[in-house]
Amino acid sequence: MAKSWKMKRSSHLTFIGMIFVWFLTIFYLLSTMNEYKTSGNQTDQDRRLSQVLSSIRDVQHQIEEIRNVSELLREIKKLQGKLLLGSRFHQKQTRPHVEIGIKGPSLRHEEARRHVETNVDEFWRYMRSKLYKLKDSVKKEDIELLVNAMLKDGQALHRSAVNDLYDLKNVDDIDKWRLMESMELGEIIQKRLNSLQHPKNCHNTKLFVCEIKNNCGFGCELHHVVYCLITGYANNRTVVIPATPWQYAPSGWETVFQPIGAPCLQEKGILPERDPHNILRPDVSSLIGVENDMRINADYLPLAVPDDIADRLLRFHGDPPAWWIGQFVKYLFKFQPSTQKAIEEGIKKLNWTTPIAGIHVRRTDKVNHEAGKHEVEEYMVYVEEWYDLLKKRQPVLKKRVFLASDDPDVIQEIQRKYPDYDFISDQDVSRSANPQNRYQLTSLYGVLQDIILLSRCNYLVCTFSSQICRLAYELMQTHNGDASSNVQSLDDMFYFGGQTEHIMDVREPHDPKEQNEIRLDWNDSVAIAGNHWNGYSKGRNRRTGETGLFLAYKVKDKLKRAKMPLYNVTDSVV
Repeated sequence: MAKSWKMKRSSHLTFIGMIFVWFLTIFYLLSTMNEYKTSGNQTDQDRRLSQVLSSIRDVQHQIEEIRNVSELLREIKKLQGKLLLGSRFHQKQTRPHVEIGIKGPSLRHEEARRHVETNVDEFWRYMRSKLYKLKDSVKKEDIELLVNAMLKDGQALHRSAVNDLYDLKNVDDIDKWRLMESMELGEIIQKRLNSLQHPKNCHNTKLFVCEIKNNCGFGCELHHVVYCLITGYANNRTVVIPATPWQYAPSGWETVFQPIGAPCLQEKGILPERDPHNILRPDVSSLIGVENDMRINADYLPLAVPDDIADRLLRFHGDPPAWWIGQFVKYLFKFQPSTQKAIEEGIKKLNWTTPIAGIHVRRTDKVNHEAGKHEVEEYMVYVEEWYDLLKKRQPVLKKRVFLASDDPDVIQEIQRKYPDYDFISDQDVSRSANPQNRYQLTSLYGVLQDIILLSRCNYLVCTFSSQICRLAYELMQTHNGDASSNVQSLDDMFYFGGQTEHIMDVREPHDPKEQNEIRLDWNDSVAIAGNHWNGYSKGRNRRTGETGLFLAYKVKDKLKRAKMPLYNVTDSVV
């Protein structure tokens, strides 16, 4: 209890420190304004002064938010006290699937804690971005020195707050409870999928035929099969993959993976119906699955999760859609013995140990077509920050980084620039990922190895525009309690190709200060286009139709729930 009190007190002091640093900046900048007005080019100075004033107004907004965060921390303190008190009196009534001494935190507690975590990160992104802009726009040596000092101190304050929140997240073995919940709920979903995919009688079973079109890379094609399985799950249809040639394996899917279910298509011997809207018709016995089927915009498509597991999932996980999609990736990642052997041999030669950070550097043909190029320094900023945080929690003897890339030259570049890190990379895999070799079986083994290892990293930096990055993140959720904060994307937010709109609710109004910003009012909701990782997000106000920027902390995720079948398994999800 004393540890919890000290940890929360430290969180309050951290936020007070942040506010003090901001007030120091405002005071200093205001004291220099007269000097700007009486020197140099007046027009240029007016422009700079306007930028400074705009930054100050933004700072004042953020200070108000920090006050709100402090209130939330006090609320969490109260909730934590109730949780500890309740756990002592109700240990005997703990649900049988939880084998540690507590029932776990309430949903309200977890939502409040995640809210604070998000605000701390968004505040630091905002502060860092604005200070760099201020430094670039106001070319004055003493201000640059102050900004550099503030960036250094601000980073230390942010690191302290993040570590306090990490302690809060894992106090009193709640991390073990999360892992137990994730494993047990995951086992229920795996049993449901296995039951659906292995019907007792194929002749009485409705099918969904999943056709692999060979028109995109492995990550894209695997996500298409995930889409097929989600569609089958939501409509109580067994999914089958035709035994047709595959660009990675001429003999088909089952050359690499185990069958996803019973061979019902061969047994029934029927031609599938191609109209995707007939998925809702019980009299149609077979449907063809193609990527454009996602345009039917069904309620069950990601980012929706089944209504019957939503409450339990929300309690232990910060990104329920990623966990849900990850269960289907896990179901598919069952390999033929030859595939399993190749992957295990590849991993063995890397001498894999943890803790370790992972980075997925996308180059070659993907750059400028599907995503922009990101230099290794952009990845390593987050890796260095993660190791600085880790060193405050435990001894770190060696800073290890697993590098996965489709460009074998990246390893030499990053080793030269960061000699104090131990980089682990399979260069055979990088060479096989070259566009000329990509569709060979050995190349596929390498991709699978990379996905598995990236998912096993303690922290991952990648680009969510990459299907491989998203697969690794999804799979990561299946062998952790809550790994939703164990990744940093350099571009997109997490998404699923063909998903329905990602909706967030407004929790604080936003008054636009710049031309590219939009107004948000109470009770508005936003269709999110992306997070710019600088304190701002972009989206469309669903009430006004306006699209533009707003401060990211002013919205919160709204989980979409969908009614799906309750499968005949003995496990309860309540």
